[in-house]
Amino acid sequence: MIEPVIRMRTIAALALCGLAGAGGALAQAPGPRAITPPAGWTPPPGKPGGPEAYFPPAAGAPASAPRPAALYVTRVEHKAAAGQRDAIASAAVEEIFAAQRRQGAGAKTEAATRRADTAVRQLEAALTWRDASIGVVDSSRVVVAADAQRVVAVTGQCLLGAGAAPELARACEAALATLDPGIPAAARVPLALAAEPAPVEPPATVGSAARTGAAAEPAPEPPAGSATERPQPRLDDASHVELPPRAVPSKPSADRRPIYLGLGLVALALLFWWNRRRRERFEAQDGRGAVERDGDGGDDEELHAAADEPGREPQEKEKDE
Repeated sequence: MIEPVIRMRTIAALALCGLAGAGGALAQAPGPRAITPPAGWTPPPGKPGGPEAYFPPAAGAPASAPRPAALYVTRVEHKAAAGQRDAIASAAVEEIFAAQRRQGAGAKTEAATRRADTAVRQLEAALTWRDASIGVVDSSRVVVAADAQRVVAVTGQCLLGAGAAPELARACEAALATLDPGIPAAARVPLALAAEPAPVEPPATVGSAARTGAAAEPAPEPPAGSATERPQPRLDDASHVELPPRAVPSKPSADRRPIYLGLGLVALALLFWWNRRRRERFEAQDGRGAVERDGDGGDDEELHAAADEPGREPQEKEKDE
């Protein structure tokens, strides 16, 4: 069953307040009625002001009894310059998706759309998710329009309990189609979905427990050095980082000094070998010349001795065979 907790719909306004920059603060704007509620759905008694809230008939039950369905509507208005409109409007569109993330891992998406309607000059998004662990179905729709001075976002949220009748779900979701930011069509300016809308963080005192009527408790601080202290990886991490140019060293050429050294040693060895051969050849030639000179000198001496002694004939030299 859905508890009538009207302050649930203040989550969007509190979260979007973090986007208030130079253009002024965001606030819950009373304005005209932002939605046409289903027939027979009425606000809770004794709760004037604040976000709009509507509940189906109690069917004989006390007015304070829990209801199986609830419709919450929030209208947020922000004064913005021309350069801020797209970012603020896109952040308002993303708030219903951020609310699902705050609900926790149990919230499973069933349908989701985002679009810029250029015909009526507005941004809109729709999201349906279910959390089986608590038996809740959330169908939300947001419409954002802007004029020359302001950006207005209206968000409708249908919360359905596990026992809600199908006709209640159909009636509540049909009412979401009547969301109206309250800016005349002639005064509207074009809006575009920003590529990277400003992040929307939940307030510290508002958590997913507020959606189910439970008291929000602050999350315990992680121990020092735990993995939760490190930022989670994202697909766009380091997309803006520019690395400085690096000088790539050329491939060094092969060291040819050992080749040159080897060739030099071979050349020296050849030179020594050639020099030795020449020396041996010269020594062989010098030896033969000395032998010949020794043989010629003996004959001359014998001739001189024969001339000095008359009657002596030179003896022929025996030849060795």
